[in-house]
Amino acid sequence: MPIAGILIANYGWESVFYTFGGSGIAFVFFWMLLVYDSPTKHPYITDREKALLETSLADEMAHNRKKLPVPWRSLLTSVPVWTATYVMAASGWSYSVMLSLTPTYLKNMMNYDITKTGIMSGLPYLLMYAFSVGFSYIIDLLRQKDCCSVSTLRKIANVVSQMGQGVCLIILSFSGCSEIIALILINTSGFVYGATYSGHLAVPLDLSPNFSGIIYAFNNLGFTFLAMLGPLISGIIITGHQTLAKWALVFRIAAAINISNVVLFTIFGSAEVQPWNDPPSQDDSTEEKHQAVEQELAAVVSSVLGNSKEISNNGVGAARINSAFECSPGDEIQIAPPESPVITSKK
Repeated sequence: MPIAGILIANYGWESVFYTFGGSGIAFVFFWMLLVYDSPTKHPYITDREKALLETSLADEMAHNRKKLPVPWRSLLTSVPVWTATYVMAASGWSYSVMLSLTPTYLKNMMNYDITKTGIMSGLPYLLMYAFSVGFSYIIDLLRQKDCCSVSTLRKIANVVSQMGQGVCLIILSFSGCSEIIALILINTSGFVYGATYSGHLAVPLDLSPNFSGIIYAFNNLGFTFLAMLGPLISGIIITGHQTLAKWALVFRIAAAINISNVVLFTIFGSAEVQPWNDPPSQDDSTEEKHQAVEQELAAVVSSVLGNSKEISNNGVGAARINSAFECSPGDEIQIAPPESPVITSKK
């Protein structure tokens, strides 16, 4: 945003699209050049680095080769999954409102010019990045020391990010025309939002490492929906003659959604690996079937051999039956029929 404000002030609106569109194309070029599916396919890393990556990822790569069936019923009826989806969707409302409407608020309510609006609108996101790095380090440190469960750490991060932003928005709705207070609250709101990256954004991977992509897709769908709905409804509220009362309503709605986010995640949220994360793979099922067949055949052979020993102990045709079962692998087993008894008649 700071760059956009400077570009607009000096070169017009078109320069923003040319600049960021060109940077996107350059990013794709470097992505295709430097990103590969596996270390073995990467042409620019050393053999030592390649060996290290292959060794550390050996178990994960072997596990990923298994075809795991998606446990749709368990996934779609999981309370932690739906809680995580709502939490991310709710955060999308406040995030999009702050992203899209903060410049409008600063321009119309604080009478900022385009350059100053761009700089002040972009500052919260720079602070968010800085705080996210430091806060993530603290969360990882607490996790390594086993100070509390992963679920507790995620909930703490969610309280800091969502409740912190909600409190800032509520105070902002009562700040009136105070420019200094408004700027402090807007920047603090962006600053604490950085804790989100250690909070609910990490929950899909916590719940199910094997199916985190599917869970994140659900979460992102909810986020995108409310990220579109938030600015739309907020825009309807402030349409026409903009007043501080209208803006206060916009901020209070966003704050209320943030608070509901915190309450639901604190009660129903979880970051523990779910039982359905490790369903039996198709490969495992096939192997189990082969093992069952082998065990059944072994039981049949054992039963036959047991019967032969019993007959041998009774002394009935022992030599013939024992000789029939004394064979090497690959020989055909042939059991001769018993000789017909000789019947004599009494005169």
